[in-house]
Amino acid sequence: MEKVVVIGAGVAGLTAAYRLQQYGFEVTVLEAESRVGGRMSSIEKNGYRIDLAALALSKKYIAMHRLVNDLGIDDQIIPVPDIIGIPKGDKVYRMHSARLGKTATTGLLTWRSIPGAVRIGVDAYRLGRKIDWNDLGASKGFDTETVRQWARRRGSQEIDYIVDAVLRGGLMTSSDRMSAIDLQFLAVSFFGTGLFTFRDGVGALPAALASRVNVRLNTRVTQVEEYCDGVRVSSVTDGCSETTDDAAACVIALSAHDMAAVHPGLSPSHRAIIEDLEYVRLITINLALNYRPRDPSLFLALSEQVDPDLCAVFMDHNRHPGHFAADKGMVTVFWHHDWNTAEWETSDDEIVERTVRAANRYVRGLENGVEMSNVTRWSNAFLYSRPGTYKALHNIAMSRAAANRIHLAGDYFGGPSTNSSLCSGERAAEHVTASLGALQGISAPGAPSKRKLRGERRRQYG
Repeated sequence: MEKVVVIGAGVAGLTAAYRLQQYGFEVTVLEAESRVGGRMSSIEKNGYRIDLAALALSKKYIAMHRLVNDLGIDDQIIPVPDIIGIPKGDKVYRMHSARLGKTATTGLLTWRSIPGAVRIGVDAYRLGRKIDWNDLGASKGFDTETVRQWARRRGSQEIDYIVDAVLRGGLMTSSDRMSAIDLQFLAVSFFGTGLFTFRDGVGALPAALASRVNVRLNTRVTQVEEYCDGVRVSSVTDGCSETTDDAAACVIALSAHDMAAVHPGLSPSHRAIIEDLEYVRLITINLALNYRPRDPSLFLALSEQVDPDLCAVFMDHNRHPGHFAADKGMVTVFWHHDWNTAEWETSDDEIVERTVRAANRYVRGLENGVEMSNVTRWSNAFLYSRPGTYKALHNIAMSRAAANRIHLAGDYFGGPSTNSSLCSGERAAEHVTASLGALQGISAPGAPSKRKLRGERRRQYG
C-alpha cells in the first residue's frame, strides 16, 4: 500500500485524503491548526455553536451532496431560508435566491430595468453551461472585465445597486475591482435554487471526514521536496524538532501563498503568478443576543451606497433556529476587505464595539442585546480576483494532471466556495492516482476510470 501525505485539513485536503483512502492508498493529513475544517469549521463557546465562516451552502453543490451520502451523514442536511434583504433608503427589500423572477415585484427594479436583468440572467445561464467550475480560467472571454463594467453594460443603476449589494454581501469585496467571473460564479452557484446547512454546524462535514482518515494536528509543514522515487515532507509538530515523512506523492491543500512557501520546486513562471495573487482578508464577528430580531432574512446585503464599510449581517437564528432558545438570537457580521485590512491589528473588544454600533442601524437592539461575542480572522479567506486572474491560474491548472508527485488543491482554481475546495480535493486525488499509475505503469486499486472521472466532473454542479 503506497503512502500519500496531504497538507491541510480544510475541506479540500480532507476530501482528497478520504478519496485517496477509498482508492487504496495509506494517507496521512498534516494540519497546522488545532482543529480541522478551515473556513468550514464550527466551535462551541459559552453554550453556543458557532459557524466560523461558511454560513450558507447551495443545493447545486452536487459534489458535496454526493460526499455527504458516501459518508452516511445525510440526516445532517437541513434547509435554510433563501431570503436576501437589501436595504435601500429607509426600507429593506427582500428577494428569494430560489425565485429570482419575483424580484421585479419587490420594488428594487423599475420596469425599465427588467430587460437588463433578463440579459444578465441569460448571460449567467450561458456561462453556467460552458464553465469548468474547477478551472474558471478555462472559460475564455469571461475573465476580461470587472463586475461593475459587466453589470453596467447590461443593466441600469437599479441593477448596479443590486449587483453591488449581492457581491459585497457574498464576498465582501468591491464591484469595481473584482473579476466579473466571480459574480457569475456566485449567481450560478447560489441563485435559482435552495440553500442548506448542517444540523450540527458546517463543521459536521470536515469532522466526519477527519474521523475516517489519519490527521495530525498542530503540525506545520516547512517544506515539500520531490525526488525520483517519491516526496519528502518536513514538518514541526507542537513546536518541537523537525520530522520528515516519506511518501509516494503529496497533495498540498493550502492557500496559494502558503502552498508556494512550502513548495520550492514550483516553477518560476507559476511562482510569479502565485505571488501576484491577492487574498481577501476576512474578520468574522459573531454576536449572541438576549433577544431574537424579527427580520425574516437569511442575511442583509449592504450596497456601498448604503454603507461603504459594512457588507453583510447574517441572521443565524433564522439560518439555524434549532441552535437557539425561542427568545434568543445570533447575528454574524462581515466588514469589507479594505476595512478588515485597516483594522487587522485592532483588539477583539474594539472590533466588537465598533461592529455593534455600525450594525445597530440594521438590526435594532444590538447595543443593549449582546450576551457573548466571538471574533475570527482569516488572512487568506479567498481570492480577491481581478480581470485576468483566473486566466493566469489556468496555466497552473493545465499542468496539474501531469505525471508528477506533488499535486495542488484549493478554491483558487475554481472560485470562492467550499464546494470548489471540495471538488479540487477530489480532482487532486484523481491526479495522484493517475500520475502514480503513469509513473509505475499500473492502476491504483479502487481508482476511477478516465471515463467515469469525466462524467463526475460534469455533475459536480448539476
